[in-house]
Amino acid sequence: MAVLLPLAPWACAVLSGRGHYLLQYRATVARSARHLRGLAQARVVSRNLQRKLAPQDSGAASIEGSCTHCGRCCVNRSCVFLDWRDDGSSHCSIYNNWFWKLTSCGSYPVDAQSIETYGCPSFKATPIRVVARR
Repeated sequence: MAVLLPLAPWACAVLSGRGHYLLQYRATVARSARHLRGLAQARVVSRNLQRKLAPQDSGAASIEGSCTHCGRCCVNRSCVFLDWRDDGSSHCSIYNNWFWKLTSCGSYPVDAQSIETYGCPSFKATPIRVVARR
């Protein structure tokens, strides 16, 4: 992946439809490298592949809450597509587009582990108790 870093600003510009990634070429390459490190540290790709290819019943949970735009789930604030508003809230430059929907971002949070991984302050996973009938 590191070999492709020089192409990252082009990919970001195409995926987001925003040219500032090209105008800030060096900064985008640096942010892309940070993004890749964040993906590796959080094991994003392997966790999502494992969840899709070999689902395990780790206990059903009800996910409650709503996004407070803290940016933690955005690969611990290292996502190259993460921008910040003047009020301090986060904003995704690819939010709700076709690429975003393909990533784990489009389904976050899916389970208690994903909430715990990023220390998300706005979502909570509550185990669903199954009551046996007699």
